[in-house]
Amino acid sequence: MNDSPHGYPRREADFDVLPGFRNPPAGYGEVAFYWWLGEPLTRERLTWQLDQPGSGGASAGCKSTMRTAISAA
Repeated sequence: MNDSPHGYPRREADFDVLPGFRNPPAGYGEVAFYWWLGEPLTRERLTWQLDQPGSGGASAGCKSTMRTAISAA
């Protein structure tokens, strides 16, 4: 029996995990990671880039920005 809240892993020793990998529940599966390096973007280019993950089956996304520190020498 699974007494864990939804989204937490089951702990039974005989639990078969393979079906969950073959058909993951909502919230699990393909996640697109968008990494913007700071290059100039047009609205059209950004729209195209953000539309791509959904066309490939991703159900969630994550974005990150590259930040660099400039130190005075």
